Amino acid sequence: MEWFNLHLIVDFIWAIFLFQFITSLKYDLKEKYLFAVFLIISLIVAIFIGIKLVIFYPDILKTNGWLHLKLTLLFLIVVELIYLLYLLFKNKKIKPIIYDILFWSSFFIVIDIVFLSLFRPF
Repeated sequence: MEWFNLHLIVDFIWAIFLFQFITSLKYDLKEKYLFAVFLIISLIVAIFIGIKLVIFYPDILKTNGWLHLKLTLLFLIVVELIYLLYLLFKNKKIKPIIYDILFWSSFFIVIDIVFLSLFRPF
């Protein structure tokens, strides 16, 4: 259970950095590069701990689908992150409403990921 608790903590950390990164891109803050680095590091750590959990508890792969849904949602977040990093390093600007859509969609995806991790509904 230690790995599970650590995984949840790291999930919250990368979610906070994700929200801060989107906000810093929207308002063009100079801390956006710092948030990007912390976001990438925390996401890599969260994925590493998730892989460790699967190695330690291989029966988790035989669930009814909550893990597959969680990994699909994580994939969507990673695709969004790649798009945001593209915007950052190409110095492209998009409309502020797009940042709001990305922020709130990320928020609800993260809520769903945490819900699936905690309750394993199916």
